[in-house]
Amino acid sequence: MAKTIKVVDIIARVNARNRCSTCPAETRQGWNSLLEEILAATDNYAGFGFLNENEIPQGEKPGIAGNGTFPDESRRTYCIHPRLRT
Repeated sequence: MAKTIKVVDIIARVNARNRCSTCPAETRQGWNSLLEEILAATDNYAGFGFLNENEIPQGEKPGIAGNGTFPDESRRTYCIHPRLRT
């Protein structure tokens, strides 16, 4: 029996991992790359934003800092395409 998973659930899982993980940035880059391939293949890419220092574990590098720099571009939160919200 085949099983399926909703794209919106994959987005939620990657977003949660990007927000909470303390693993190396390369690991998050892998999650992000796979998610972006899925979003492109299903025509559901809606962009992303960077997580700031208040949205990640203390002591970790944020996606965007208060001075407008990007210390860790793997700290992303992906947007959910409106058609997936139904």
